[in-house]
Amino acid sequence: MGVVANALLDQQDPVIMLITKARDSPYQLTYSIMAMKLPIPLWFLTALILASCAYPRQYYSIKDKSILLAETKFCYRRSEIPISSSNLMRPSPVGKDYSRYFDCIQMMATPEYSICATHYNNKDFLDDSVKAIAQLIRDRPEWEMVITDAGSTDGSLKILNEIAENQKNVHLIVEDGLNIGAGRQLALENANGDILVQITDLDAEYYQDKRILQVASYYKNLCEKYGQVGLSVSGGIICTKEIAEGVGGWHSLPAAEERDFQKRILNIYDLMFLDVKLVKFNAGNTKGLLNKGERTVAVYSALLQGGLSYWCILYNRLFESEDLKTKVFSPFLLTYAYISTIQSISKYSTYTQFDDYVGGIVSTAIHKKPDRWVEAPDEIKPYVDDDGPSLKPPNSQI
Repeated sequence: MGVVANALLDQQDPVIMLITKARDSPYQLTYSIMAMKLPIPLWFLTALILASCAYPRQYYSIKDKSILLAETKFCYRRSEIPISSSNLMRPSPVGKDYSRYFDCIQMMATPEYSICATHYNNKDFLDDSVKAIAQLIRDRPEWEMVITDAGSTDGSLKILNEIAENQKNVHLIVEDGLNIGAGRQLALENANGDILVQITDLDAEYYQDKRILQVASYYKNLCEKYGQVGLSVSGGIICTKEIAEGVGGWHSLPAAEERDFQKRILNIYDLMFLDVKLVKFNAGNTKGLLNKGERTVAVYSALLQGGLSYWCILYNRLFESEDLKTKVFSPFLLTYAYISTIQSISKYSTYTQFDDYVGGIVSTAIHKKPDRWVEAPDEIKPYVDDDGPSLKPPNSQI
């Protein structure tokens, strides 16, 4: 259809006006074609345009509805400018810069990168998370941010709405009652980019430098070298939309959803690890669920739903954990999780019953997949985690 659009745009103003009339009223377009007495080739072309307008592809955001004419890059935003001949501008005397002919049809840049995030009642962190990231991608049409909110009640929703209204590449989707896994899946479904930067929740303080942009660009080069792989960093998972959809998206889990998603990437594609931090501070371990015990039960429930057996998890906590409290309380919390989850045990086939990754993806990958740790290039080396001993094994080969 791009060829059809170009053929029409090579004509004079009346033909260009057909595109605006096609979206407003297909019947009006038909009368316009008849009145203009177009040659037979253009009859065929305009018929294709008319057919494409009858069933347009629709894209929704919190700000407006954008409707693409077939596969062309021209976009009409209904909420901004009404269609009328008065909106059309006269042709430029120099060349054929048709992008300047009218205001209501504009070139629409498809973003290449989508930052996906979930949110619920994180008002105190918005300055250091959403606002910082939104400022970073402002005036970058190749980037967008998709935020899903589970129905916040602390006043943060008003702030998010204002950010989305004032910045076209920030999109907010609100759906009450989403758990974190369902929220991530909703963001995935509404992301337009080919590369997804799926960051930790927005109850965090993000570095306000350009590391997110540079790590995403590095990931693109990594895919060109190794093919379809995922990349795990501290504070996020980066992968292509093809990978995310290929593993079945995000499961509707209240906790441990990142571990579940990473394991499925390992099962079907491959997952590499980069020792870089995107997040300076994460409050996820101190807020959200009522206490650490409730969070632990939610993690156990997610592991049981993912296919791990009760005995595998218990053995890991009793004999492979170094924390005394974990050894003492795990049997009780795990049993409670098993009873409360009994109807959905092994709902997903993420793990085998006695899976090596029961203790976590990153910690297990240190020993099981040392060759999957990638060396940070020069432009990213300043962001390597220096706050403590590196997780990267000394025999990293890549």
